[in-house]
Amino acid sequence: MYSFHSGDTTFNFIDMPGFGDTSGDNEDELHKKRRYAFLEQIPQIHAIVTVVKATDTKLSPNFVGSLNDILSMVPKSAAANLMFFVTFSWSSGFQTSGITASLESYLGDVNTKYGVSLSTRNNIFYVDYFGFLYFLSHCKSEKYRRLTTPELLARAHQCWQRTTEAFYAMTRKVLALPGIPSTEIASINFARTIIEIVTVQLLDEMKKSIELRTQFDNPVVRAAQIRGMRKFMPKETARKTDEQVIAMIIKDNFETVRNVIVAALQALLEPAGFLKSHCVAPLSNGHSVRLQRQVEVLENNGEFDAAEECEAELIKWKEQVECFETILKAAKSVGTFSQTVAPTSKLFKLQLIGKRIQEAVKDYNESAKFEFEDTVKFKAVRPIQEQITS
Repeated sequence: MYSFHSGDTTFNFIDMPGFGDTSGDNEDELHKKRRYAFLEQIPQIHAIVTVVKATDTKLSPNFVGSLNDILSMVPKSAAANLMFFVTFSWSSGFQTSGITASLESYLGDVNTKYGVSLSTRNNIFYVDYFGFLYFLSHCKSEKYRRLTTPELLARAHQCWQRTTEAFYAMTRKVLALPGIPSTEIASINFARTIIEIVTVQLLDEMKKSIELRTQFDNPVVRAAQIRGMRKFMPKETARKTDEQVIAMIIKDNFETVRNVIVAALQALLEPAGFLKSHCVAPLSNGHSVRLQRQVEVLENNGEFDAAEECEAELIKWKEQVECFETILKAAKSVGTFSQTVAPTSKLFKLQLIGKRIQEAVKDYNESAKFEFEDTVKFKAVRPIQEQITS
């Protein structure tokens, strides 16, 4: 976090890790957890700024997935706090470019899907850091001073001026906006995390129930299950054939799993309703996009075994998303976070999966922990142009 002090006002800029990290398979997901962990320690956030390039003509699938991840953090009440910086804007004359139209189209789709009102109007700022880099090089290096031409100097001054105006416009807007309480972002993260954790456990239990039936084709497993059932339920199984005992096992398992699923889904309606009511985009496809991209990269590199494993993870994630979407559709809007937290104790007590849910929540909290670096502080000094001309 970088703190800039000017008079009585302090601007804190939080530089978050980007998306599409290539240093590890799960780095993006780890960054996502840590973004939330960091933001939850700050009382308020006044702007969420996304950077795009004026030189791009359209939004890539990876970038759209990243935008979806960002919108999945934003409360509906903070739509005006979402802003865009368009870099390399000298090439477009510091005005609307192809990427701007792509952004508007994307936000229009989001508005239609989720019933919100996002727009780049008054929320987009055109900048170009060439002026800063040029003047910095000019001050530090005799080599660059010798390379100076009137055209480069004019371009640097224009970029500096237009970028300065954009930053001033942004800061004026930020000062006039209400802050986003970090508690809202934390609440959204909690609701989504608990749904994701529980759906994983439900899907695993359903698969186990299906696999149980196929296991009875193995004579050894079949005999062991029958012996166990007759031992623990002697009266109920005394006059039953082996086939009838197997039917009992399957029925009991099916009813137990069904009851757990019904109870879990009922408990998840509260946090799902909270997400629908308070979050711009309750569900993001960012993880799916990154997994798909990873599969393609591995296949192109000839790493087919790794690509197959990644494909299996992608299929599993898509099943989880389907379950998540079903819960969202069934959920009603919920007004308070307390109603979202309340069902958690019930989920921890569920038969079959309660302890696993509790452990998964604990593991999530542990993985999100990390040491924050000290804030880097800056004080305003006279503009760099004055240093060059003086």
